[in-house]
Amino acid sequence: MRDQLVHGGRLLSAVRQYGGEVADWMDLSTGINPMGWPVPSLGSSTWHRLPEQESLQALEATAHRHYNAGPEQEAVAVAGTQALIELLPRILSGGNAAILSSPNGTYGEHAHCLEKAGKHVAVVSEISDVQDGCDLVVLVHPNNPDGKLWDRQKVLTLARRLSRNNGHVIVDEAFCDICPQESFVGNAPANMIIYRSIGKFFGLAGLRLGFAICSPEIAQVIRSHLGPWPLSGPAIEIGRQALEDGAWIEQTKRWLENQSGKLVDVLEKAGLQIAGRHGLFVLTSSLDAAGIAETLANQHILVRSFSDCPSLLRFGLPADDVGLARLETALHSTRQRRVS
Repeated sequence: MRDQLVHGGRLLSAVRQYGGEVADWMDLSTGINPMGWPVPSLGSSTWHRLPEQESLQALEATAHRHYNAGPEQEAVAVAGTQALIELLPRILSGGNAAILSSPNGTYGEHAHCLEKAGKHVAVVSEISDVQDGCDLVVLVHPNNPDGKLWDRQKVLTLARRLSRNNGHVIVDEAFCDICPQESFVGNAPANMIIYRSIGKFFGLAGLRLGFAICSPEIAQVIRSHLGPWPLSGPAIEIGRQALEDGAWIEQTKRWLENQSGKLVDVLEKAGLQIAGRHGLFVLTSSLDAAGIAETLANQHILVRSFSDCPSLLRFGLPADDVGLARLETALHSTRQRRVS
């Protein structure tokens, strides 16, 4: 088991290896909205005073409404969903876990943190492959890195099966904002815990804010491990305002879908095979994936490679048409190199 996994967004490391200044680079290595929610100026008291419990409760109430949580669910605010990925394996009982993964893989932190917590982890590709005796199942929905959506009825049936032995299902919906109709939040059974993130769709990854949507009983256990100030005052205020900005949310959904379509066109013209797609990223397959990533890096464009799936490259969205044109030009040079 590795002490730390490699993720996208390691821009400073790329600068050290390939040169240039940070401002010279176009970072397409993450699935973070490049046109994030416009953060307003905050009053000085937000910075100078300890966060108030009432403010935290107002944020959680806003999240409860925004995600359409049910009356038997609560929204627990945490400092990014990574905090939940670390915490839940330690506080949920049982020693046998399964992770649903597409053939293109899935988000690696789940297995990593389950193993750190002493769980025996099986990675399976089909819901029917989850064995009896499993205490915990984790799935990423939509899946990262390919956007796969898992069958709703099969997941709910699985949750009911696990509930007979006090087992749980964790659904990581960090990328579900663009397709809220696919969320499990509204009709989740009591043994299902759903993760939601402000970082991806809202483009506020540095804010470190996420939520667990879960039963009151599980919410109480999570809160008992978080302490009195689980979030900073600025995170509470910014998160609440962002979740309430309905006009920006709807406009952004349309923009992401349009920009994602443009990105697909650029990648297909460059001869890359589309292996999966989401509004915030496009996954491609190529026998020369490593060479393409290297050539792009030499032109100060960073994309996401996968050491366990070396034929795959994931492209985040350029912020505008200028960025798309820059990527198209750079990919043209990689194609010329492959042909020559």
